[in-house]
Amino acid sequence: MHWGFLYKFLLILTLSAHCLTPAMNGQDRVSRDNYTGDWESPSSWDPVWENPETSYSGFKVTINGYITVNGPLELFGSPTEIIVNDTLVVKGDLILGNNSNLKINNNAIVIIWGNMYFHNNTEMEENGYLIVAGDLIKEGSLNHGSFTSNDDPVRLYVGGTVPEDVDGHPNYPVLNCSDPSTEPHSNSGCSYGNMDDLMNDPVFDFFQSTCPLPVVVVTNPPPLCEPETADLTDPAITEGSDPDLTWSFHTDPEATEEMETPHEAGAGTYYIKGTTIHGCYSIEPVTVTVNPLPEVTITSSDSPLCIGDRRELAGVPAGGTFSVKSGPGHISGNMLSANSTGYIDIEYLYTDGCENSAIQSIWAEDYPVPDPGPDQELDFIFNTRMQASLMSFETGEWSLVSGSGRIRNSSSPVTEINNLSLGENTFLWTVKNRACIAEAEVRIIVNDLFVPSVITPNEDGKNDFFLIREVEGPVELIIFNRWGMEEYRNTNYLNTWDGRNKNGVMLPDDTYFYILRFDNGQTRQGTVLIIR
Repeated sequence: MHWGFLYKFLLILTLSAHCLTPAMNGQDRVSRDNYTGDWESPSSWDPVWENPETSYSGFKVTINGYITVNGPLELFGSPTEIIVNDTLVVKGDLILGNNSNLKINNNAIVIIWGNMYFHNNTEMEENGYLIVAGDLIKEGSLNHGSFTSNDDPVRLYVGGTVPEDVDGHPNYPVLNCSDPSTEPHSNSGCSYGNMDDLMNDPVFDFFQSTCPLPVVVVTNPPPLCEPETADLTDPAITEGSDPDLTWSFHTDPEATEEMETPHEAGAGTYYIKGTTIHGCYSIEPVTVTVNPLPEVTITSSDSPLCIGDRRELAGVPAGGTFSVKSGPGHISGNMLSANSTGYIDIEYLYTDGCENSAIQSIWAEDYPVPDPGPDQELDFIFNTRMQASLMSFETGEWSLVSGSGRIRNSSSPVTEINNLSLGENTFLWTVKNRACIAEAEVRIIVNDLFVPSVITPNEDGKNDFFLIREVEGPVELIIFNRWGMEEYRNTNYLNTWDGRNKNGVMLPDDTYFYILRFDNGQTRQGTVLIIR
């Protein structure tokens, strides 16, 4: 073996071990170079840090990559130091306890999304960017520690408040507002800038990209029914989200198109954006469901209803409920009845989660009282005139029930009846008003003609003439003897034949044949005996 080579190898190994010993034995921690990862991840450190502590004391941490702390970071005790050569993002508070130090080297960036606390003998050297989204809070006496920067203007930005009693203190030149020793920022007027100043700095976009996303919980509103709308601003919809968020409502997933009326959102998918006071935001969809109203119709008749009658009601879809909205009606189950005259408004209500109804108006009418006129009794008269009556809103109709008769105008209350038959003839008078029908009968009795079978023309004043009842119109009488010879004729017979022939001579006692012809077309023939 070449001893010179071995000597050099051992020397290099010894020097390397000497360099690593402080980090290993003194517990100093170094993040991996050019590496992006979480503080809490063991693999973010070189060598690997098995249980990375976010609250530590007594050693130094050096940040060479892009390291994110997912919560607060606390340094306490002496010596405790954090050196940032690249990027450190703390998504919580940074607490620098007594005798702890923070050093931000040139071109390094530290972003604190919470508050930054510094105590006694805390030394802070900010030669890169330090952005504190919350407040700067000084705890302990003012004349210990320092807060310096080699930049002009200083690249310190504070979103919240800065302790007033450090203003102008020589140990904290970067926190001077009364008389800044460096070029003041245009908006704050102090050696440090505020968030408006940060917006004009090229680092602002990177700052925004490190936002700790707020927790936004969105619960869809319960389904609605047309024409209802949802109020997306209702706190119940975002219940469970981080507090103190500013809400905006949008129509697109990128939240670039803002809704005009989020308190009257119709059916569709929208997007709710929750933004922190530092401008960090999360976007979650919300779906508004608006169900159509069921199509509801009443399928039962809307024709007028008679008082005393009952009508079965029906609607589509089946399974709804009927009720009387107004008017003189009553519903039992699905049966409608009327109490008095007037319009009855009924409603059919159906729900399948959404509720809709149909309205129907039904006229209720009392039964008419038909007046067909008096019954009639006629003596061998085969036509007459009906004498019924109607109210102005009623209609009527005649019909034959029994017997015979020809009705000249069946819809007229006063009409001629012809061709009656002997005996009883019954007619029905049917009356209808707007809703109801009632009926009444008229009887017309046609008595048969009494024709005598014997006359005794002896001038004793009794049964001297061939007498028949009075009939309408002229009557023709013809008398024949038993041999068929015509003995007497009178075309307008007026009950004056007393047994004489056409020459006025008394006919002998005997049986004679007669023919009676009436103006209505009726004829009657028979025999008559003359006895003196």
